[in-house]
Amino acid sequence: MPRELKIKIGQEVSINGNLYPVLMDEVEMLEAAEALQVEAKTLGESPSPAVIRAYAGKLAAFVDRALGEGAVAKISAGKKIGVVNLMQLVAMLTADITKTYADTLAEYMPPQ
Repeated sequence: MPRELKIKIGQEVSINGNLYPVLMDEVEMLEAAEALQVEAKTLGESPSPAVIRAYAGKLAAFVDRALGEGAVAKISAGKKIGVVNLMQLVAMLTADITKTYADTLAEYMPPQ
């Protein structure tokens, strides 16, 4: 009789008590987050409000793409969320997916 193998596909994260499916794979998330970090460095020391709003829109779009449409609104409970909080959210998501990837990789690596 064949053995049944089970594998968990995808992952979920809990933010402020709400569960969100992670809709991007590790590589997509890391590439997109890295592109946002590179762009942040090009904004300059005193970007205009329009530049900040545009960047905030890109950060929010990343979170909604990663966790599902409307995730930013749900996370912020409908309140306005600033660029600094969005940057922190992106950093936390990226750190979480990186840690999960590293933990999983370590689980399957042979002992040293």
